[in-house]
Amino acid sequence: PVIGEWHNHTVTNDGTTMKHYVDGVLYGTTSTGPSSGNNIGYRVARRWDVGTYASAAIPVVVAYDRALSDPEIVQNFDANKSRYGF
Repeated sequence: PVIGEWHNHTVTNDGTTMKHYVDGVLYGTTSTGPSSGNNIGYRVARRWDVGTYASAAIPVVVAYDRALSDPEIVQNFDANKSRYGF
């Protein structure tokens, strides 16, 4: 992603794999362990390794109770990209 430009970031976690998409395209994956319950929190725009927050405007945050599929990620991006000038 280019710094200074708007981008759509989507992260999914199905309990074994975390996926990061940028503008509807898969950007990276990492293995995760099973969650220990529903009390696990997620941080928006915060680095996990140093605890600092990004200096960014975040107009929309949506949380689902399941990991979206690859086609659902693309569908959501395509349905909303014109709202943000993509």
